[in-house]
Amino acid sequence: MPDTAHRFICDSMLGRLAKNLRMLGFDTLYARLLSPQALAQIALEQQRIILTRRTVFSKSTAADSVVYIRSNDPKEQLREVITACSISRAFIRPFTICLRCNVPLADLAKKAAAGRVPDYVLSTVDHFAACPSCGRVYWKGTHYANMADRILAIME
Repeated sequence: MPDTAHRFICDSMLGRLAKNLRMLGFDTLYARLLSPQALAQIALEQQRIILTRRTVFSKSTAADSVVYIRSNDPKEQLREVITACSISRAFIRPFTICLRCNVPLADLAKKAAAGRVPDYVLSTVDHFAACPSCGRVYWKGTHYANMADRILAIME
């Protein structure tokens, strides 16, 4: 698990960035409905770095706890965070956090995946993981290779 210096909270303008950070294995909250003050309070209490496109935080929050995202492109946004937070490959634990609800995934026995994944997937895949919160099941399918390629491209 990454250290606490690599825990994030994204404001309402950065939903795709939050998902991409989760894909890399970072504990990332997505604050769609929080005011800037509430977002800053959560960041302080939980030792999270605020990722935002808003300048409202400049007066109320310590400068080292906010990363201002400039790009509109999610891939570039992720690069900005990696650079600003000095994230190396050693901190990345891809595909270990639920992309939907930010909870660490747990191994799921193949038998337990029956009825929760398509029959073809069950017959061709041996390893599964599930989110203990929302129940979503994950496996290494064709999308896995595409996502892994995206991670490698971003880290270069």
